[in-house]
Amino acid sequence: MASGRDQDTELVNPSDTQRLIDQIADERDAAIVTYTGDIDKFGFDCLVSELGLGLLREAQSRRNILLAMTTNGGNADFAYKIARALQTSFESFHLYVPLFCKSAGTLMALGAKSLIMNQWAELGPIDVQLRQRDEIYETRSGLMLREAFQGLRQETLLLFKNLLLEIKWLGGGSVSLEMAANLAAALTGEVMKPIYKQVKPDSLGNDLRDLNVASEYAKRLVIKGKNSNDRSIKRLVNAYPSHDFVIDYEEASELFHDVELAGTNFDVLKDESFRSLSQTRSSAYVKRLDNRNE
Repeated sequence: MASGRDQDTELVNPSDTQRLIDQIADERDAAIVTYTGDIDKFGFDCLVSELGLGLLREAQSRRNILLAMTTNGGNADFAYKIARALQTSFESFHLYVPLFCKSAGTLMALGAKSLIMNQWAELGPIDVQLRQRDEIYETRSGLMLREAFQGLRQETLLLFKNLLLEIKWLGGGSVSLEMAANLAAALTGEVMKPIYKQVKPDSLGNDLRDLNVASEYAKRLVIKGKNSNDRSIKRLVNAYPSHDFVIDYEEASELFHDVELAGTNFDVLKDESFRSLSQTRSSAYVKRLDNRNE
């Protein structure tokens, strides 16, 4: 039996849906495209094909672009390429977040002139997904190794502190602070050495390099989008503990200059995004929704 939402969707007249979408397109003089799924080469190629990018600007049927983006993230290189393509092919690039737009999706948002979000929509930290070595089609968060290293650092300092205090307490007045510190440092080193030996410097360096790449992409996109700043980029790259951390409309308004709360007229685009989710699991689903007026 269909859910209440499914029943409502089935009752919507397709011609009414198209009319509402075209109304938004006309009001904003914008091509409207839904992008659902991973950000990767396939998605980039689909978007280029769907919009006919690479043609002369005069050949575009609309001056602006409104991208309805639903993604858990993906490849930072292609996020940058997509955002740059939209920046250069249209006068203004606007990003609408109906549901969630994470990681590389947030990187794309930094290239938009304005951000439109539903009340319960969410962004996420700029956390590039890195290919795991020796694993086919497996990725991991770019923040994982850095967070693990930070956790080790905190545990090491805590162990040293506890050992120092215990040595001083057990030794009474016969153990100087310098001697207690030297003993605590030696014991801490012996305990933590096997754990630190498992951390591969090249892996940590690669992860930090990839996060720096995403940060540099973000700086370049903001120059054109003018909807954020370097301080927000640093916050998006460094200030959040996990890939899944929720950045809601209120917090997004602190990170971006122009963040619009979507009105009920955008419900038709939200519904299209829900439908797109049912058609894809990971590979991108890209579709232009407005009439082209060609």
